[in-house]
Amino acid sequence: SNPNNMSDRGLFNKETSALLEKLAYKASDRNNLDGKQLVLYAAGEKRIGTKKVYAMVQCTKDLIFTKCFECLEGILRKFPQCCDGKRGGRVFSTSCNFRYELYPFLRN
Repeated sequence: SNPNNMSDRGLFNKETSALLEKLAYKASDRNNLDGKQLVLYAAGEKRIGTKKVYAMVQCTKDLIFTKCFECLEGILRKFPQCCDGKRGGRVFSTSCNFRYELYPFLRN
């Protein structure tokens, strides 16, 4: 995680967690397709106060949508331990990961 903290940690944690959870549902949605293949990925952004948070979640292609959500749900439970009020963070597992930052880190 980023070593710097947000000033309003409670609000930031709540809103960032909600964004990551929303993205987890989107990534594991059976209608999230690229052609006929499941994408198992989602990215988004959300304004929190004067800052904008950029986030993404991703699963490996060997998972089906239900297992993708289970994996993401598991690592999202680690958010309070790894990222409490931090300006950026990420958690990796063998089959899924999430990342968030206060700057855009993905190419369009």
